[in-house]
Amino acid sequence: MSILITQIKSKPELERTIELIIEGNEIESPLIKCSIFSVALETTTSLIQLENKIFFAPIKNTKNLNSVLKELQSIIDKEKTNFTELEHTVLLKKITYLNTPFNKDKFLLSYKLYNIELPQKLELLLNTRNKFLHGKTPYEEGLLKTKIKELHLEADRLHMLVSILILKYIGYKGHIKNQAGYRLETKNYYDEDNIEINESAFYCI
Repeated sequence: MSILITQIKSKPELERTIELIIEGNEIESPLIKCSIFSVALETTTSLIQLENKIFFAPIKNTKNLNSVLKELQSIIDKEKTNFTELEHTVLLKKITYLNTPFNKDKFLLSYKLYNIELPQKLELLLNTRNKFLHGKTPYEEGLLKTKIKELHLEADRLHMLVSILILKYIGYKGHIKNQAGYRLETKNYYDEDNIEINESAFYCI
């Protein structure tokens, strides 16, 4: 806990992530929860990427890449008169960020950095987090009201995904509770549903 507090004091991104998690936990709507936890996930991965640029870079051979980038910039500058000022700026920015990972890869790489192998269910959830960021859901339009239980479980899973990154960021090793898996196992036990559950109530990270 002391390490977390120290990091929060020096890392505003981490502080914002914690605030988002706290606020998300107090909200009843599972859709809003998913959206807030997705923002928290985005904030955390951005911090991790910023501090581990070489690991996240798709092209590791930066020496040769730099010469290629300079050549591309030179070509664009020569053709500057063929573009508007805005178009020219956009082209230069594209070149500048050429060696940054795609959003999908950035999230998966964040867990790979800490040697966390995510179950397929959680990897699929990472791929849909962009929908929550844009006010959508992984479900077909019109089906949201019939998917409230599932959405609550997805919110729990997103909460855990953020928590994993935060805990690994401060050096934690041990178990973490998967609230979604715990809910399903508890319901199975007390309601005697005998439903097959393909996720654990706890993960070792």
